[in-house]
Amino acid sequence: MAPRRAGPVAASPENAGGDNRNERKRIVFNLGLDEYKVLEDMTRESGAESVTMMIREALRLVRVLQEQSKEGYSEVIVQMPNTLKRRLLVIDFLAPITDAGMAEPEK
Repeated sequence: MAPRRAGPVAASPENAGGDNRNERKRIVFNLGLDEYKVLEDMTRESGAESVTMMIREALRLVRVLQEQSKEGYSEVIVQMPNTLKRRLLVIDFLAPITDAGMAEPEK
């Protein structure tokens, strides 16, 4: 089976926030200088137009991961196309979640 591709994650009815797309909420982040430098580096390296766009794309990516987790997927595997070398990414918050959004209890 071909791998399911998630990106680039574009605005769509499923991940755009419903009919409220034109409504805006202002949020403020207080980041340390080191954290902000990381955010600036990520923005530049990704080619995002702005820090705001980088944060939006990160939120969309997290949403895709959450949706997959709801379906029972709990591992992210990345692969180099030219060598087919694979790596398993461990993402702590990607534990199986229920529809209520709570992590299922360990057995």
